[in-house]
Amino acid sequence: MSRQPRNGWFRLLELLSAHTLIKVGEFAFDTVLYATVVYLCASAWGPLWGSLYAFLIMTPLSIAVCYIYLRIYDWLSYDWLGIEALKRAKASGSQSFPGWKGTLIRKSDWFAFLALSLHADPFFTVAYLRPCTDAYAGIRKSEWLIFIGSGIISNAYWTLRWTVLIEVGVWAWKQMHHVFGAA
Repeated sequence: MSRQPRNGWFRLLELLSAHTLIKVGEFAFDTVLYATVVYLCASAWGPLWGSLYAFLIMTPLSIAVCYIYLRIYDWLSYDWLGIEALKRAKASGSQSFPGWKGTLIRKSDWFAFLALSLHADPFFTVAYLRPCTDAYAGIRKSEWLIFIGSGIISNAYWTLRWTVLIEVGVWAWKQMHHVFGAA
């Protein structure tokens, strides 16, 4: 099922639509679902235990979703997200990633692992870090550690992020309610 990537405007539109589809899914998962689970858990068990329970709920769910993305990516055997093109650009010495995150990603695979785990998710991390020769080959035994480790780091970040945002929001709401009284 392997196809050659298109060039020009069609390729740009293809990449934009693929990344838009991924971003919509990420918004639904990372913003709507994640925030809801963290809020409900923190409301039920407090910020410390609630965030731990939210992490334990969301991590396996997140890893499962990323595994499905990876299976689809491998099944299509087509670089619909531009990941393989970025790997080829990195191998040729190109400045394929701009900015400070790009500097870290180009520096070494360890930095790429950390940056992609915090900025993206295990699907992108594994797809980017596996060798170009293993594109669309699934997760090898040696790559499962990268996949699971990226999932743990990514979900620890999202859990901490949402716990802080929710706790600050709840505190601000209580302060406003205290100052302005019940409406």
